[in-house]
Amino acid sequence: MVKISANMNGRRRFNVFGFKGFVALRKAKSRGFGVERQKTFSQLHLGRVSVALDCRPRHTYNFAG
Repeated sequence: MVKISANMNGRRRFNVFGFKGFVALRKAKSRGFGVERQKTFSQLHLGRVSVALDCRPRHTYNFAG
């Protein structure tokens, strides 16, 4: 099952085969390159694009459908 939401504030939320998260597309600000782990999301920063995966599904229940 693949579900992708509409663009909201430069973010597109997704649910792909049980993996939930979002993709952030920035126009000006760059986050550099690296990995960031937080309580709710693990994020991969690739310049102006960031991909975040939900680590705890219970906090973002029904996140993208």
